[in-house]
Amino acid sequence: MANASTKKTAANNVIALKGLHTYSLVVNAIYVLAWLFIRRPPTLTPYIICNLPAWGIEYQLEKLGRPKYAENGALLSAGEDLAMKGLTEYMWDVVYITWACDCLAMVTGSSAAFLLYLTIPAYAIYGAYSTFTASKKR
Repeated sequence: MANASTKKTAANNVIALKGLHTYSLVVNAIYVLAWLFIRRPPTLTPYIICNLPAWGIEYQLEKLGRPKYAENGALLSAGEDLAMKGLTEYMWDVVYITWACDCLAMVTGSSAAFLLYLTIPAYAIYGAYSTFTASKKR
């Protein structure tokens, strides 16, 4: 039974990583093409600054979740479950917010759309504050 669970985790990870890489490629390619051909938004600087963490997270999720197989095709490691709660979940959220900023910047034509990225540290501060105040009440 444990082997079936491991195989299921490996299959789910492969699907999640394929979706991650596909959507990332599509969003980033459309953004760069929009910038190249219609200069919308006018600069790439906020795009690069805000996408660096997402690209790093994409790399980290790939390293964590990619299943490893032996040469004969046997599953050696399913990788970490990419549907885990906690830090992995927050990493997915950062990627999704980055894509939302990219799409909003393309639609509006303004780099000010990347201000939405400030929701990430705001949520981190809120989470830290609520954890701190909850521990003080005990």
